[in-house]
Parts: sequence; C-alpha cells; structure tokens
Amino acid sequence: TKFLTKASSNLLILDWCILKRNPLSEKELIITNYPIKINNFEKINDIKFFGYKLNIAIASELNSIRIFSGSDFKFNNEYIFGESEFLKIEFLGPILIGMNLKGQMVFWDTKSGDVLDWFFPNNGKPCLFSVEKKKKGVFFIFGNKAGVIKIWELIFIEDKKIIKKNTITKNFYAGQIIAISISTEANYVAFSNIKKEIFLWNFFDKNEIKKLKKTKKCAWFLVFSPKSKILVAGIADGTILIFNVNRGIIIKKLVGENSPFLNCIFFKNSPFLLCTNGSGSLSFWNLQRGLCLNSIKNHRNKLWACDVFKSNKWVVTGCTKGKIILLKNCDRENSDKKFIEFDNFFSLYSCLKESFSRNKLTYLFEKLIFFRDPILTKDFIFYFFEKYPKCTRKNPIKFFKNLDNFSIKFIFKAMLIWGQKNEGEILVQKLLYSIIRFDYSFVFRVINIKILKLLHHKINSWKKNFEIKIRNFYSDEIE
Repeated sequence: TKFLTKASSNLLILDWCILKRNPLSEKELIITNYPIKINNFEKINDIKFFGYKLNIAIASELNSIRIFSGSDFKFNNEYIFGESEFLKIEFLGPILIGMNLKGQMVFWDTKSGDVLDWFFPNNGKPCLFSVEKKKKGVFFIFGNKAGVIKIWELIFIEDKKIIKKNTITKNFYAGQIIAISISTEANYVAFSNIKKEIFLWNFFDKNEIKKLKKTKKCAWFLVFSPKSKILVAGIADGTILIFNVNRGIIIKKLVGENSPFLNCIFFKNSPFLLCTNGSGSLSFWNLQRGLCLNSIKNHRNKLWACDVFKSNKWVVTGCTKGKIILLKNCDRENSDKKFIEFDNFFSLYSCLKESFSRNKLTYLFEKLIFFRDPILTKDFIFYFFEKYPKCTRKNPIKFFKNLDNFSIKFIFKAMLIWGQKNEGEILVQKLLYSIIRFDYSFVFRVINIKILKLLHHKINSWKKNFEIKIRNFYSDEIE
C-alpha cells in the first residue's frame, strides 16, 4: 500500500525516553540536551570530534589542546606546544593540526602524542586556514589581512616526517579576508573580504576567478557542500545565501534571526545544515525545503565553535565564555528495531482478516504517532479513510482523546505542512471541522498561539481561494 511504501523511505523515529527529557526540537530532528561536565575554560576558540568513539578536542585560552573521551567525557590527554593559546584545530585521520596565536601550525600524532612538525605559513601572524585531503595530496589554504592567499601542499611520510611546499601565492588586492573554505570534490577555494565581496577561485587554473554577487553585509563563514555543488555563505545580517558553484549565482536565500551567522557545518549524507550566530543560537536547517527546523539558544554569548559527529548523532558547541553544550540527535536511535516491531505489528493485524474497529484504529495511530513524521502520518490517515470508511465516517478523530499533549502539538504542526497541497487542505479542513463538530475543543488548549494564528491564516486563504474559484466559475458560465 501507499502507506507502507512511504514508511520505508520517510521513517524518522522518536525515542521513547525523549518524552521524559523534554526535547528541544520535534520537527524531523529530535534534539535533546546531554549532561556534560566540562566547564574549566574561560573561552572556547574551537571544538572538534575525532575518531570513531566519542572524543572531543578543545582549543581554549590555554597553550594546549585538551582531549575528553568516553560516555562521561573525562579528561584523557593534553597536547602542549609553546606559550600561546590555540585558535583553530583540524584532524586528518590520526594527525592533529592546530594554529596558535603566533600563526604557528603544529602537527601531532595522536597515537604516540609526539610533535611531528611545525612551521609559520604566514610569517609569524595568525591567519584563516582551511584544509582538505585530495587525491594529489593534502592542501592547506591560508588567507591573511592583506588579501593574500597561500596554498601549501603537504606530504606525510611513513617515518613521521612531513614535506611542505608552498605551491601558490596570490594577492587578490581585495582587503582583509574574513572567511575561507576549500571544496572537497572540485579544486575550488571560496573566500570573502571586508568589502562584502565573495570570490570563487579554481586554484588549479589560476586565471579562473568568479566574483559572486556583492552582499549587503560581510560573509562571516563559507562552506562547500560535501559534493562541492553548492556554496553556503552566512551573512552578518542574519541571512544564508546558497550559491550554485558552477554557475556562480544565488539559488536560494534563507532568513534567520537578526544576528550574524558565524559558523556552519553540513550533516553527513544529509540535507541538514547546522548554523551558529552571534547571539548564541544554534539553528538546524533543511536545505531541500528551505526551512529552519528549529533554533536552540543554550548560550548567551557569541557561538563560533561547533561540530557534528560522523554518525550525525552528536552535536557539540562552545561559546566565547567557555560554556560547552553537548546535544544528542535521537531521531535515528533504535530505528531499525522499532521499524521491525511496527512492521510486525501491522502485519499481525492484516492477517487477522477482521474488520478494523475504532479501538484498533486508535491503537495503531497511537503507535504511529511516535514516528513523528508528518508525511507518514498523513498517508496513514488517508489509508484508513479510504480502506475502512465505516470506522471513520461517524467520528474520524476519536483517536485524539487518548493522545498526550506532545502528540497533539505534533499533529497541528503537521497540519501546516499538509495544507501546502490540495489533498492536504481537504484533510486539514475535515479534521478541523470534526474537532468543532464533535466538541473536541480541548485540543486547542495545548496548542501554541503561533500555530493557531498560522492555521487561522491558512483557513482564511483557503476561503479566499474558494471564493475566487466560485466567482471565476460563474463568470465563465455567463460568458
């Protein structure tokens, strides 16, 4: 059936225990706070996950990079070098790379703890850098205040030696560079400057330089998608611009809060985007739909440092005042097990060869609602409306009585999504009509006032569209 085919492709699971933890997000990504006791820092310059287990590396006001590991995130190791604090860290497999306040790049072997090498790529001054491992080698891109970009190629030798070569140095005379990024697949470098300009440069073809559309305010971060087809730019006015890399044009504009976006990370193999801003908010975006799924404010200060674990299950953030927050993405937790249970449950009822009663329908719906997928829920309701009209004709919303407040809120939020298409409009109208007709007005008490206003706006727009269709119909008849 349509319902079962949708279930396999759109399945998003809500963990049962989340109802007790008060989830911070309930649309597509189920995000919850995870307790973590790392609060010994005055500020966080950068923070990264590394390895296959839960390991967190932190660059702070100290002259070292500290490692915390395990489910309880206990202090595990410390990599010390010089007397200056580290501003940025990156990982290339087991190699830890850090840049300190003097502009010194340091390389450690995390297995042995030894310093492999160090050098000054920008003549002893700190600068922006981005690193990417390609087929031809490891490339470092550096951008400084004078508008100069340097590309270094590094070769790691088995006996723990590093060969460094400055392959390209180019002065763009574009003023101070404030954001820089290197693509994964193609050979592009994107950078923005203090003059509110964004450039796209193919560093293997030195003459291929694209100047993208000038923005109203500066772009504080730039990041390529995993396949390097789009470039995401976070603007200081609280907007996100998405560029087509090949054509160099804006294909989408997302509007966030009135606060500059400072950092951005793509979820692995997913259309989700994680962004941080100057007010301490963390926002989750679905780029395919152009929607902000949720905005979480756990920090009160500028939020520069953030990272996403390889499995997309963990998100860590650190602000300029030293506060660290660990978030857990529970939408996939135990998903295989729960889907098998639900599939077996549905097959059992299908084999009974009995007509579905209202009690069975209600029980099925209560189980389904834990999946928290608007499209899956809509297809499920349609399926039973068409397949078992006798159970739904008299009172199609009797299952509302046994739902908790959280589930009712989810259904009303799903109605806003359903109402974007004609078939969904009919379903929403039918449900709202049934709520009023059968005196189920208690459900409105648990609904956020914003959702009610949006539904009211939707109903008014449906009414206007209906009146226009009627007017056009009669005008056609007269002609």
